[in-house]
Amino acid sequence: EYEPKISILVPMFNTPYNFFKELVDCLINQTYSNWELCLADGSNESLEYIKNMCKDSRIKYKYLGKNLGISGNSNEGLKMVTGDWVALLDHDDLLKIDALHEIVKVINENLVQFLHLKFFLLIMNLIKLV
Repeated sequence: EYEPKISILVPMFNTPYNFFKELVDCLINQTYSNWELCLADGSNESLEYIKNMCKDSRIKYKYLGKNLGISGNSNEGLKMVTGDWVALLDHDDLLKIDALHEIVKVINENLVQFLHLKFFLLIMNLIKLV
């Protein structure tokens, strides 16, 4: 079975501590472990709590020194990606604990090259929209 590396790209700007902690926690606790988190931070200043929470080797963090906007920050984050698939998340998004496993399952069952999913993310519940 194909076990692709999923690169999760998150453009950041002055991300509050609680958002960042919840994002990191929901990824570290995923049932699927072949992922990397690529953080492109355009915050006004480098935030120590972000660097301190990037201890997992799957987390890549780059402080940009200035805000390039969501597109520019995302483009900088794409430069860090080494995975087979790229997922875009906002800094306040959360994923259900088995979300990446379910995405890889769909990829394996359908041999897709592009997958567009829309989710309602609320209290760690993931609901697929058709």
